[in-house]
Amino acid sequence: MNLSRPLLKAVNELGFLHPTPIQASTIPVALMGKDVCACAATGTGKTAAFMLPILERLLYRPTQSPAIRVLVITPTRELAIQIHSVTNNLSKYTNIQVCLAAGGLDLKSQEAALRKNPDIVIATPGRLVDHLHNTMSFGLQSIEILVLDEADRMLDEHFRDQMNEIIKLSPRGRQTMLFSATMTDEVEELVTLSLNQPVRLFVDSNTDVAYNLRQEFIRIRPNREEDRLAIVAALCSRTFSDHCLVFLQTKWMAHKLRIVLGLMGLNADELHGNLTQLQRLEALQKFKNGEVDILGGH
Repeated sequence: MNLSRPLLKAVNELGFLHPTPIQASTIPVALMGKDVCACAATGTGKTAAFMLPILERLLYRPTQSPAIRVLVITPTRELAIQIHSVTNNLSKYTNIQVCLAAGGLDLKSQEAALRKNPDIVIATPGRLVDHLHNTMSFGLQSIEILVLDEADRMLDEHFRDQMNEIIKLSPRGRQTMLFSATMTDEVEELVTLSLNQPVRLFVDSNTDVAYNLRQEFIRIRPNREEDRLAIVAALCSRTFSDHCLVFLQTKWMAHKLRIVLGLMGLNADELHGNLTQLQRLEALQKFKNGEVDILGGH
């Protein structure tokens, strides 16, 4: 990878030895300033794929006039927080300033940070539009690079109007990178609207599993449906007792699984919309730090 020393130092500290396929395909194209339309499965290293070339270009920005040069849009606050964390780790040996603007977090502190014109803003669509309408002296006129991450999910979450407004307010001469796990008709419309002669990268097919992820299938017969939670609990206890993420159909099931696993002596937590933003962030952080072995989510 043709990257500067501060970035290579951070990459080495994070333990990245070899680029993933999406990183190897995206980074050289992005460094040339070309628009990118990439289709890759979740968990394949997309964040570093777009952030490393962005940071490389920002190292040579004019520093005498601070300006917001990069805007990253992502569908959920949790994803925004994750991208913000990865970006801070990758840029730790640079003077590049990064700002997070996501719903559910303190509005006033975000306004103050945006007024300082950070180099990179990572935001969710709704909160960004809110700032555009209500935060004085904040705009997108200086944006040089626009990233639309998880584009298919943003369209599924009904952010189409906000995304159209953000794209229209961004300068026409910008570089745009769009990442999506699927290429639906709606995503193709967004590509036509926002990208200029993009380089298309199809790294993984929709049937591929994210790198280092193990996938198995267990059939539950119709007459055993009432035993579903007990079967999941048994699997967590006997086989998947460490770094296990369980997706459930309802918030109540996620809560019930945490109680059942707790009674079995397992270290489990829950993650769903009935929790406060602080509780959700704490649950994610505990899972990430290894303080919680099993996380049940909806």
